[in-house]
Amino acid sequence: MKKEYTLILLSFLVFLYCLARVVGLSMTHDESATVVEFAVRPFWQVVTNEPPRANNHILNTLLIQFFTLFGKSKFFVRLPNLLAGGLYLYFSYRMVRATASGWLEYLLAFALLAFNQYLLEFFALGRGYGLSLGFMMGSLYYGLRFTETRMMRALVGSMALAALACYSNLAMLTFFVALAAMFNLSLLPPFRAIDWALWKKANGAIILFCLILFVLLFAPVRALLREEELYFGGTDGLLADTLTTLIQNYLGPVNYFGEETKNLFLAPVFILLLLAVSRNLFEGVQRREFSPGFFFAGLLALTALGQFLQHELLGTRYLIHRTALLYFPLLALTSFFLVKRAENWVKLALLLPIAIHFLNRANVEMVQEWWYDPYTEEAFEYIVAREPEDSTIRLGSFWLFTPTFQYYKYAGGYKNIIGPNVDFEVPGHKYFDYYYLFASDTAKLHPDYILEKSYGGYCIMKMPPEKKEKR
Repeated sequence: MKKEYTLILLSFLVFLYCLARVVGLSMTHDESATVVEFAVRPFWQVVTNEPPRANNHILNTLLIQFFTLFGKSKFFVRLPNLLAGGLYLYFSYRMVRATASGWLEYLLAFALLAFNQYLLEFFALGRGYGLSLGFMMGSLYYGLRFTETRMMRALVGSMALAALACYSNLAMLTFFVALAAMFNLSLLPPFRAIDWALWKKANGAIILFCLILFVLLFAPVRALLREEELYFGGTDGLLADTLTTLIQNYLGPVNYFGEETKNLFLAPVFILLLLAVSRNLFEGVQRREFSPGFFFAGLLALTALGQFLQHELLGTRYLIHRTALLYFPLLALTSFFLVKRAENWVKLALLLPIAIHFLNRANVEMVQEWWYDPYTEEAFEYIVAREPEDSTIRLGSFWLFTPTFQYYKYAGGYKNIIGPNVDFEVPGHKYFDYYYLFASDTAKLHPDYILEKSYGGYCIMKMPPEKKEKR
């Protein structure tokens, strides 16, 4: 089988895996809140983010509004990000074909980009992170094309997709600025003799997209700053916050070497990345060649530098967990160009553990980021099935599960269900017919509640009819 066909097959299988997760996973906290809190707003309130919430990923919310015109099922809620997953895989395929040669290089490059369970999670969820990653990969591909061909349409495509990534997820703004800087660097000595006509055209296009983003994002960002909504992130530094959580999320719950597994990986990964960035940058400068390795290493370095400067000058927090997803493609591509000229056994030694780890973590049962929602859909359907359609159900839940219950109530049109409310503390009264919570919290409920159904660490508790409070 040709290398290209192998890549197409792998891309198709990964896409099917994402599709299986779209269909099989329960809705989760944040995506449910997107539907019931943001997607029901009028258009103008969505695009201005009023009232302001950082969880309102504007383009994602708008697309959910559109796709749920065809139905409010979780498939339509998640369809924009599933399509973005297809976009990510398509441009990963094109990127591999443009940068790799030989079977091992093809497989290794694709594995670095796509065999990442944590990254793939977001192509099966109704959040803006998957959208931004799909657009980012397209931006990286066209950005590489511009540095190699100097064709303006490649630069325009790259900046347009980077702008869409920002409109999907504000964390991408630092990448957008780094990309513009790298384009300018590619047009200057010692890499190129200055072509002032091209330089003016390139910066004209860059400025145009900057203005478009300013118009789109000024009002929502100002609203977020006014209400101090940008509170998610770290304060300890790029290494302690961003890199640590990237490693933690890539590994997931798997502890190959006990509880210290994640800490054991931190130093080797940091050294590898430092070597990859420094070598790619040094060789580019030494050879006066704006190579693909130089381009991706420069993007990674400038994005990290921009994040550091933002924290020091503006007080913004360091990206962590899902907000740091943008680093995965940059880390993958920079690392690939470190080992590209290595012996085949080195490439194989890197490929095998990546593939094995991915297969070990693959599942259609849970979401790592919102780990507490694996049974919420099943619990809701169980409760609804237990009561007559014309009966009134008082439904309660601990606050972590409330948005997901509210989504299923909204999507199914269950007007006979009262609640659930946002309970930050488990109530001690007898108001609810059913209450869903962690098994460890059941003792906090009124003692008249009895266990209706258990899902391991989660429980549906029921108030017997004869002991209910009077309505």
